[in-house]
Amino acid sequence: MHQVGETRLVFNLAPKKDNEAIIFTRRLNRDFTDALAYLFDFWQSELGVTSWNMVIFCPPIAIAKEEKAQWGHFPWMARIVDRGSEGSVVSDIGYKELYGLASIVSHDPFEISRAFARYLSSS
Repeated sequence: MHQVGETRLVFNLAPKKDNEAIIFTRRLNRDFTDALAYLFDFWQSELGVTSWNMVIFCPPIAIAKEEKAQWGHFPWMARIVDRGSEGSVVSDIGYKELYGLASIVSHDPFEISRAFARYLSSS
């Protein structure tokens, strides 16, 4: 696990696609956006990643006062996956990933995590 201020970043040990990262924090802040920026810069400069998919989960933006307590501990979380090379015919996500039949992964998440730690320490 890597930490950027109050935000944490992990590389999934059972990734859906190559280089899958999960970034999470208790509240939206600069640390969250910095972690995203560090990840994208690391992917591009160190791994050559230029195409990715990302989803961000967060508490509701507009919420009734009586529901605030129910959402108070819901974290901000980003899940990001490498889509692979734009020039490769087989790099993009396919039906096996979409329908949960298999994950096609060619990178060791432990090695990606070690490389990211080296990147963070040099930034």
